[in-house]
Amino acid sequence: MRAYSAAAKKAVETAAIQKIIQSRRLRLCLPFQFESSVRKLLSAHKITLIDSNYTETVSIEIDVPENFVNELQSRLRDITKGQIEMLEQV
Repeated sequence: MRAYSAAAKKAVETAAIQKIIQSRRLRLCLPFQFESSVRKLLSAHKITLIDSNYTETVSIEIDVPENFVNELQSRLRDITKGQIEMLEQV
């Protein structure tokens, strides 16, 4: 029992604390002409890029911290002059 207690105590003492940030996954669909500006905005805010696809438009999948979603959506609409579709992924 002492060995278990000592091992448990050591594990607790050396465990790292990590902050958990709730995020939402969004798929952005936009014209090619806005891709560079959108990517710069995402990079500036350290938004995680999950995937991107190129067809008639650019499709970018991202993870966004929950507390930044509304602000980011507003900025993306401004940058693309409203020519962006933002779909929440489940």
